[in-house]
Amino acid sequence: MFHLVPPPAGPTVTQQVHRALAEKIVEGRTIYGLGKDAGVDPAVISRWINGKTEPSARTLDRLAWSLGFRLTRADGSAVPSPEEAMA
Repeated sequence: MFHLVPPPAGPTVTQQVHRALAEKIVEGRTIYGLGKDAGVDPAVISRWINGKTEPSARTLDRLAWSLGFRLTRADGSAVPSPEEAMA
């Protein structure tokens, strides 16, 4: 038997990271610098910011961590950083 789970209230992680990126750009950070910090191709960030594509889960994870987001699972356990996950 399946149970439908309602979507979470409030903005999604993708929306929160997008907003944080936009705020950093307004503050004067460059897409190049943000990409370098996150280990993400700046062209990928540019295409996403301009609405031409959506980020992959890996890209979103890297950007979220570099912007200071700390992700948790539904059970409350921490999601490892991209570096920890690769170790």
